[in-house]
Amino acid sequence: MKGKPMDEVTAVRIRKAAREGRLEIAPQDKIGGNRQQVDRILLDIGFPEALVTDESCFSDFPLEDADYGRLSRQYGFEVGRHDRIAAVAERLAGLRC
Repeated sequence: MKGKPMDEVTAVRIRKAAREGRLEIAPQDKIGGNRQQVDRILLDIGFPEALVTDESCFSDFPLEDADYGRLSRQYGFEVGRHDRIAAVAERLAGLRC
């Protein structure tokens, strides 16, 4: 996993847009229904503090091919960069993971 942290100017702009109501968060219904699994996924990809929504995909994070291989082995099914985090969390919940 590699990537660079968000710079302070970008963070300030995002906070300002949120305060002014110019930023809309996508629904989190599916995420909320499988919170334990979502928290596990975020920890496994190295971003435990990330805000994710029902529309969040693994490609939203700076993951490498090796990370997808590790997740696939760890979870027991294929995890790809275009998979939605909510869908993987739901599948993990079904496997009681």
